[in-house]
Amino acid sequence: MPVDTRREWEDAAMAQRFLTLADVAESLAVSVAQVRVLVRSGELPAIQVGGRNQWRVEISALEEYIQQQYARTRERIGAEPDGGVHGAEHDGGVHDGAVPHGPLPRGGGPDGDALTGGSPSARR
Repeated sequence: MPVDTRREWEDAAMAQRFLTLADVAESLAVSVAQVRVLVRSGELPAIQVGGRNQWRVEISALEEYIQQQYARTRERIGAEPDGGVHGAEHDGGVHDGAVPHGPLPRGGGPDGDALTGGSPSARR
């Protein structure tokens, strides 16, 4: 990160102590629901303010969580014979034409076809 950009980010961080769950979700590139699970499990420290579902995460707590995840990842990678890279996320996923997550779901359209909205015979 360029020095000017980093300094701007640090200045903004000093001015803003807390992040909303939506801010945290954006930072981690996950859903707000996933962040809420981390908070409720205690894995990501947060405080509840104001009314219902008004949660805030300190920037320092988020940074600590990220560092812990890096450490866990290093440990896992060191312990696994293939370097810990599993699943489709590491390189986009599909290998040799394989379907990474099983068959496609059925039942999305009026005649049972999730992709086209019609029955399989209607596509022929």
